[in-house]
Amino acid sequence: MVGPASLPLREYLLTLRRGMHLDGAAVVGVPRKLVRAALVVAGTVGLRLAPAALDMLERGSTADPAPFARLLGRTPRPVAAFIAPHEARSVRDEAALAVAVPVLRGAISALWLWSAWVSAFIYPHAQSLALLDALGLHGRVAWAALWAGVAVDIGCGVAMWHRPARRLLYGLQAVVVLAYTALVSWAQPAFWTHPFGPLAKNLPILAAILLLRAVDR
Repeated sequence: MVGPASLPLREYLLTLRRGMHLDGAAVVGVPRKLVRAALVVAGTVGLRLAPAALDMLERGSTADPAPFARLLGRTPRPVAAFIAPHEARSVRDEAALAVAVPVLRGAISALWLWSAWVSAFIYPHAQSLALLDALGLHGRVAWAALWAGVAVDIGCGVAMWHRPARRLLYGLQAVVVLAYTALVSWAQPAFWTHPFGPLAKNLPILAAILLLRAVDR
């Protein structure tokens, strides 16, 4: 199955960008020797990227479009006609989400895991316990609450990559963020006026979690 004209990959992708009403993109050429070296490295770590795949790319993959046209009963559409003008915005938005959602998911996951690491190993436990003391938690109960919070942070960060649990997890994360915000606001309301915004930053984080819940499938 081939189109009416052969195109190098870069022109194919740039044509699709134009169909989405996007500007052109910078194209960086990679030396073939570097690509072949990367294939060797990939093979040593178990990735199935055979040098033959590069040979196929270098030869190109083209064919006479006439047989496919007879099968279709018409001339195949050129790449420039893949995206109808009235679909440009929706296709562009879908393409942007395909890139943005994994990045945002990774950032939120990293935030949860970093919070767990900081709470467990970096931030002074005495200050964490002082905050819990202001909430009425003391002694073993306070220690249990501290490590429970670390466990929740780790669970939220790791579970981000478990697809079946994702939508339920986003709702749980939103509840946890709201609970953290409410408890800290009660114990340390001054954090709302801190110049680094330790509590105010929860607002865009909450918005990002709710956005992921709406669009991450």
